[in-house]
Amino acid sequence: MTTEELVDEVMEEHGGRTRWKELEVIEASLSSGGFAFASRLQPFALRHLKLSVNPHARRVTLRDFSREGWLGIWTPTHVQIRDDNDSPVSERHEPRAQFGRLLNKVRWDKLDILYFAGYALWNYCRFPSSSIFQAFHSQNGRP
Repeated sequence: MTTEELVDEVMEEHGGRTRWKELEVIEASLSSGGFAFASRLQPFALRHLKLSVNPHARRVTLRDFSREGWLGIWTPTHVQIRDDNDSPVSERHEPRAQFGRLLNKVRWDKLDILYFAGYALWNYCRFPSSSIFQAFHSQNGRP
């Protein structure tokens, strides 16, 4: 089986390329932790959340983020936390720029973890519909 045939088989087993192109939202539950988050002083930031990923417009929402009823919203250029009345609690424009600061090597705030999680989740959840996966081709050659 060639790599291209394998990719086609995987896509078909997960609904087919057409279905992934038509998909409007991916919803899932998330409860994550570990050393990476604990070492940035955010060990429980990604526990017991509901997420929604828009695979075609770079947007992720995390329900119950930071507090029950609150919402974390990620786009590549803006992160925001909204309370249970839909009022903004905090936000950051151009959040990626924060990661170059020395303090972020040691400690993340809620907006940092929201940016990290949103970026990762958007890529993980939408991978089968991504142009990288859609345009995946292989050719025989020597290693």
